[in-house]
Amino acid sequence: AVYGLRIGDYKAVDVDGDGRYIDLNDKQFIGYEEPRYRIGLRNDVSFLRDFNVSLFIRADLGHLGRYTPIFQGSSEFDRFSMGGKPYPYWMPENRNNEYPRLDANVTTGAYGGGIRVYKPLSFVRIQDLSLSYSLPAALAQRFRMDSFRAFASVRNLYSFDNWPGWDPESRMAAMPRTFSLGFSLSL
Repeated sequence: AVYGLRIGDYKAVDVDGDGRYIDLNDKQFIGYEEPRYRIGLRNDVSFLRDFNVSLFIRADLGHLGRYTPIFQGSSEFDRFSMGGKPYPYWMPENRNNEYPRLDANVTTGAYGGGIRVYKPLSFVRIQDLSLSYSLPAALAQRFRMDSFRAFASVRNLYSFDNWPGWDPESRMAAMPRTFSLGFSLSL
């Protein structure tokens, strides 16, 4: 009540203790917006002489990103979709600490328009995975070919993350998963 808040509002920290939330005076360091660590790991494995598997895993770790959809719909008293599901805004029958209640003043009221919510953007992604098979030379020559190779690959197979939106790297856009099948031959 001191700050003009109601049940279901975010409670920010009054850093300077003056009894008001002012975005410039009450800012504090909460983490990094750029990845602290970027890691890539690639491995190629051949087995049974004719098969080859290639795997590339990459990671961006140790950073946070502004999560703006948390306030979407606050002025429309409606729910927007989050990856095909509605946002679970705070309501008396749905008490949670992740999303505020629906209200036109939720982003401007007690905070002077300066409150922002950050979520972890760290991820580990299986970026590329491919499998190929090369026909043995003796068998290829039977079919009057010098060589024959068939392959299948997938890009952006899976991402391990805690980002509540579609994808932590693209933020609120879905990262496309691409499948490729093909073959190459020489005569």
